Amino acid sequence: MLYKFNTHCISIKNKDKVILGSRYTGKWVNFSTEVYEIFKLGIINNLSIEDLKSKLHDNEDREYIDKLYNILCSKGILDKGNTNEKLRPRIITMKRAGEHYEF
Repeated sequence: MLYKFNTHCISIKNKDKVILGSRYTGKWVNFSTEVYEIFKLGIINNLSIEDLKSKLHDNEDREYIDKLYNILCSKGILDKGNTNEKLRPRIITMKRAGEHYEF
């Protein structure tokens, strides 16, 4: 299953740390630049998360990447599976006698 950074994902880098957040969910996570680059390499090379983990050298690293992958997906930072999947737009409808507004 391929993955990618969600279109709502923003990143902030500072020295050896990266903060990734979702403008859609408002959730964020921080971790090392090294781990961020591992995820980026997987995306660039069209690897599934399983293929990416298989390229790591030890089980501890695989478990860490798997746990972080699940966190990033749950926070709306990574998309998994159908890469064409889009978030439903939020529409606010306001009605007043004889008037109708949508935002």
